[in-house]
Amino acid sequence: MNSKYLIFIIYFLSLICFNVAANQNIENYIKKISNNYLELSKASNELAENAKKNCINSPKKFLKNSKHNFNELILIWGQVQHIRFGPINDFNNYSRIQFWPDKRGVVHRQFKKVLLTKPEYVLDYGELGLKSVAIQGLPVLEKILFDEFTKEDDTKKSLFLCGYLFSVSKNLEAIFNYNHSVWNNKSELFQYFEKENFLNELFNSVLSQIEFISKHKLENKIKKSQINLKKEEFWRSNNSLNILYQNLDSIILFYDQLVRSDLIEKNKNLGSEIDSILNEIKNFINEGEKKNMKYNVNLYEVLFVLNQNIKQFEKKLLNEVSSLLSINIGFNKMDGD
Repeated sequence: MNSKYLIFIIYFLSLICFNVAANQNIENYIKKISNNYLELSKASNELAENAKKNCINSPKKFLKNSKHNFNELILIWGQVQHIRFGPINDFNNYSRIQFWPDKRGVVHRQFKKVLLTKPEYVLDYGELGLKSVAIQGLPVLEKILFDEFTKEDDTKKSLFLCGYLFSVSKNLEAIFNYNHSVWNNKSELFQYFEKENFLNELFNSVLSQIEFISKHKLENKIKKSQINLKKEEFWRSNNSLNILYQNLDSIILFYDQLVRSDLIEKNKNLGSEIDSILNEIKNFINEGEKKNMKYNVNLYEVLFVLNQNIKQFEKKLLNEVSSLLSINIGFNKMDGD
């Protein structure tokens, strides 16, 4: 056999193997997203069932279990927070799950109004889903569990809060279940985008989340005075860093599974540069989890360095990786409320 012909066959077969592996990685990633939404739906259901069974009759048991359920919800939500395309945009789903950042304190004002007037519609999760995003979702659950239930006992108020918490939880369960059903059904999922455009959509979504993390979760906090703990994400439940870890882990997983091998084949030096940046981010996560660090003003220097690494990673994805992998960069319109 002609050696040139043999080389061509080997090259052709290697391309086929590479494409098969790439497609399998995409299939696995889609499955992971689907499973995350299913886990979120189950966790929301557990929270609702716990409220239904124990909120009034066994308040201490209810509060302990519910706080655990809520923390689990946050960890899983952090794994799909970067998914900003597809069914999550239907019916304002993303904001209904988490309306944040809340620059104008809308959640606080509307939540206080709900507690004062106790409208019946917030106790019906179907009707609640049609109302303002500021009175539903994870921020409201956190306020109920980690703020309102820690105050002096008031039976009438507790009855209302139990019903409200149940309603918010069931509403979240419905949203997560809806997203799971779409991501679990390829024919439905690919009505939102063409299958061959999945990486393009995900790449842009990840870029949006990286910018969001840098701008809203970290910012340029180079002084202690620039950190306001009560403005941080999920500060009441001490989950500000936990959800950040999940965000970063998920973004690194996206890069490792769907981008890295293709990039290194095209530009090994750039791949090495990004590996170095991501190792710094991984070290931050590992150190934080090992020490069980909580968000506090003394972390400002560490967070500043982390933000610089995140910005470098974003810049390389945006300006270099996208070009090498023929990714079309879309308009980023995320800027909080």
